[in-house]
Amino acid sequence: LRWRQEFIATTALIGDSQEFYEQMEQWAAREEKAFPRLLKFFLWGASLLVIASLIAGYGLGYEGFKVVGNTLITINLLVFLTFVGKIQKSKLGFENTYHLLYTFKKSIALIEKANQFESTRFQLFSEKLHAGEQSASSSISQLSRLLDDLDNVGNILVSIPLNIFTFYHLHTYQKLQKWKQAHAKHIASWLSVIAEVEVLHSFANFSYNNPSFAYPSLNDQQLISFESLGHPLIPAKGRVCNTISFASHRFVILTGSNMSGKSTFLRALGVNMLLATMGLPVCAQKATIHPMKLLVSMRLSDSLSDGKSYFYAEINRLRTIMDQLEKAPCFVLLDELLRGTNSEDKQSGTFRIIEKMVALNAIGVIATHDLEVCTLSEKYPDTLQNKCFESQITAGELYFDYTLKEGICQNKNATFLMEKMRVI
Repeated sequence: LRWRQEFIATTALIGDSQEFYEQMEQWAAREEKAFPRLLKFFLWGASLLVIASLIAGYGLGYEGFKVVGNTLITINLLVFLTFVGKIQKSKLGFENTYHLLYTFKKSIALIEKANQFESTRFQLFSEKLHAGEQSASSSISQLSRLLDDLDNVGNILVSIPLNIFTFYHLHTYQKLQKWKQAHAKHIASWLSVIAEVEVLHSFANFSYNNPSFAYPSLNDQQLISFESLGHPLIPAKGRVCNTISFASHRFVILTGSNMSGKSTFLRALGVNMLLATMGLPVCAQKATIHPMKLLVSMRLSDSLSDGKSYFYAEINRLRTIMDQLEKAPCFVLLDELLRGTNSEDKQSGTFRIIEKMVALNAIGVIATHDLEVCTLSEKYPDTLQNKCFESQITAGELYFDYTLKEGICQNKNATFLMEKMRVI
């Protein structure tokens, strides 16, 4: 727990900057021309000559050396200006790069200590971070210092006099190129380790913060069931849990009046299936799952920019779902299909979609307000089952218990709600 808290506090300082990680990878992959070896000797020689000439000319009074010194100053300035553009391109280009890399180094250093854990996976992470001549954290620390040293190259009041006499930024640029040749090939691996550890940390944090959640048991028979299933984002005090099994019937036709809980139940199923597939505990007392793809058609939207209507967007989504089902059975959640068409087309289309789901051995739930759709369970009694959420009108008030029941919804509330809200 202490290690996780320290890790999350450290990585939080970096922030969720995907741009930083992407630019790090691009920078590492970008090839640059090697720094000429002869130029290195020239830089040292030119620095010594200009300093010696100025001392001899202005300090000791030798007039000839004044001309030599001034000429060398001009040459050194031209050499420096030739490399300014390359130096600027070699930088990562972030504000406060030193801080970002320093924090990045601290995160890596924490993972390098993973040999203290029993987990073979974390030990493998530690090995990846020690793949080079030195540890990843030490290498990143060097990179951070080098880029920090190059940070003021654009400040002419500092960089011009500094480089005329010492070629400070050019020497640093050479060190950066040398660092890149030695370590750039490891950056992608270091970033992947950070990313995976952050994911695992999130998983561990979720499990630790939800001790009442249950880890599902797995099977290879396409059996899926949840006992006392709830939505993990609804507080426990207000959470109503329901039990559902897809063992005897693979597909559920779910009906219910407005606001009775159909969409929330679909979301609870989807979120918990996703959690289970990732190896996380689910918001249920007990669960059995067969890992499979989760396919959803809920809350689609139109697009003015693409010229696509809601109906067209939904048809595209359903086409994608059918393509996946033709490859393998999947867990499917559909919420009130074909809203953007007339009642007759909507009913006919929904019937045929469900029949195709049955033919493709899909597992899942379709929520609908059309009670006629429920008659399909008579045609496919071994595959389809009807379930519902009910509402009650008592003493002029509308009540929901959000409890999943067998059968078809019997109560309606749309007219009552419109009257109560003085719409009609």
